[in-house]
Amino acid sequence: MKPLRPIPLLLAAGLAVTACGETPVTPLEESPLFGHSATVSYSWHAGGPTPTAIGVLDFGAPTAVAPNGETIQLIGSGLMSLHPKSVSGGGTYTRMDPNGNVVGSGTWTATRLKSFKPFGDSALGVFLPGTSTGRMHLRVTLHPESGGNIEGNMTIDCQLPDVVTPPSIIEGVRLGLTGGPNFNKVQQDPFTGGTLFIRQ
Repeated sequence: MKPLRPIPLLLAAGLAVTACGETPVTPLEESPLFGHSATVSYSWHAGGPTPTAIGVLDFGAPTAVAPNGETIQLIGSGLMSLHPKSVSGGGTYTRMDPNGNVVGSGTWTATRLKSFKPFGDSALGVFLPGTSTGRMHLRVTLHPESGGNIEGNMTIDCQLPDVVTPPSIIEGVRLGLTGGPNFNKVQQDPFTGGTLFIRQ
């Protein structure tokens, strides 16, 4: 299990809490734990204001890094369900060059759920009932402020300190854009933002 990084606001509340990260995994719909007739839905949260048992906390802005050093901050939330698969929601993004200069910003929309794999619920009291670790793959559309649309594939990973997850799960968000770049590395140092999946 990878070292977990604390969410600052939870530390301020006196709670040692960390949040949620890639190797192919079996999608939820192929898992023996869930029959094809099961109806499973989750809310998903990537950074920003996020609900917890002690109130809504700011989970920051998860940041991903491209091989050329460009970064992208992604914040968003929404709902997803399985059988049938569906996803809704979206958020905002900010792209920066290797020197930290903003080169693009706008909003993004979740358009298709590709797969979801849960790794277990957290028993920590600070989280809401049904809070789960997991990995979600989805199709997204970016809407730059400058105009036009950019298609891409996003991965949202959630790690929690009391649940064992594969070593490839690294707390954060990754994004591959059609035509590039591929923001395929989660920025961990410094830690920028957390994620959560909450079963409904």
